[in-house]
Amino acid sequence: MAAANKMFEIISITVSAALVNNIIFVELLGLGFFFSTISNRDLWKLIVTTITLVLVVSSSLFYLTKIYLLDRFALRFLDILSAMLIVSIAANLVLKGLTNLYDIPKLLYNKFLVLVILNSGILYIAISATESENLLKVILNSFFAGFGFSLSLICFNAMHERILELKVPNILLGSPIIIIMAGIVSLAFMGFIGL
Repeated sequence: MAAANKMFEIISITVSAALVNNIIFVELLGLGFFFSTISNRDLWKLIVTTITLVLVVSSSLFYLTKIYLLDRFALRFLDILSAMLIVSIAANLVLKGLTNLYDIPKLLYNKFLVLVILNSGILYIAISATESENLLKVILNSFFAGFGFSLSLICFNAMHERILELKVPNILLGSPIIIIMAGIVSLAFMGFIGL
């Protein structure tokens, strides 16, 4: 019975983090990647990997910081500042590690770093994932939130490629059609809220 409850809890965390509370389309945070129109599929794989790893590392580090430093010394007013610092450190560490594995040009590295550090969605997930009771739940929540974030980016990139093939009125070219697409997909994802 306990194993079934644990399994149900893991499935609940998975569905909740990836679909129900999708940070892009439900909360409308982290839209910076949508406006950086990147059509290279290999580059999207790198972005998805980077986001997921940064989320897991920053959420875990922020959880430990919150438990052992901020709560212990009554410094909870520093939550957001410490989360921003931890996200920037985690983004640097992850991107340095991925640079060693893949040959990432310096200009692309800087663009990734800015997009990840200044992404409100990543900061929100890092802060909200730490509301869990233990480190394992924080890691699961942030990993599947990263999965949902990545899923939405991949779906959006596929829609963007499809729109480039269609005839779009000149007045809607560029950012306007992207915002309209994000709004329509956001309405679809809001259907998962009652799940």
